[in-house]
Amino acid sequence: MIFADLIRSEDEFVEYLGLRLSLNKWKEFITSDEINLLIHFLLEGLLFEEEHRKPDTFMLQKYLSDIDEYYAEKQEGRIVPKPERKAASR
Repeated sequence: MIFADLIRSEDEFVEYLGLRLSLNKWKEFITSDEINLLIHFLLEGLLFEEEHRKPDTFMLQKYLSDIDEYYAEKQEGRIVPKPERKAASR
């Protein structure tokens, strides 16, 4: 449901999937939740600079509280802006 709510188009979803699948080739990449990747894609893109690829492990885990807060406020009936894509991933 979160993906359907936040992804704006089929093209955007296909782009996300292409970038997401490329991360599977990066053995050192870890995420605790797929939602982190979706929000990172929307806010910052999913292309990581070479310096991010140097550590033994790279873990993306910083957006869960933001998305939890968004849905909690929405569930309470508040009108809150939906997280939207800010930077192109290309």
